[in-house]
Amino acid sequence: AVVSTQSGHYGRGTSYVSPLLSTPVAGVVITCMTTSVYLFFDVVFLIPCLSTAEWFFYFITFVSLLVFRYRLPKQHRPVKVPIFIPIALTIITFAFVILPLFNPKTRMSVGIGFGFIALGAILYYMRIFITKLCMPSAGVMEVQKPYAIKKSSSTDSGLGDI
Repeated sequence: AVVSTQSGHYGRGTSYVSPLLSTPVAGVVITCMTTSVYLFFDVVFLIPCLSTAEWFFYFITFVSLLVFRYRLPKQHRPVKVPIFIPIALTIITFAFVILPLFNPKTRMSVGIGFGFIALGAILYYMRIFITKLCMPSAGVMEVQKPYAIKKSSSTDSGLGDI
């Protein structure tokens, strides 16, 4: 929740760090509330549901790698794997996403997993639309720079003036 607040998805109050506990209490409470929804489902139902969503995102990752390899072939990459690896992984992850749909026991949970993904995408784009509609200047998010670390000199003990 704290990272979502810094990205502008939640209100600023959720990133408030409690001076007593040194943790973002509001963010922890929101995270606990959203994950408590899982308590209403059976574990045997949740495993295919969430694993399908996980493999679907892996599939999207490998497809995007192939698309970028095709569209930007001359782009500098720190690590460049042979092309057969992303192709093989794309095929494997596609099979992990599609094959559970043919099993009558897991068909319903896989469908609900895709429903969670679709609901998340709809809510995300609604939030972006509402943000742009209500606050037109918020269309471009500013990235906060990390705090600068002051380098101490060799004579400075770091204890200040004691």
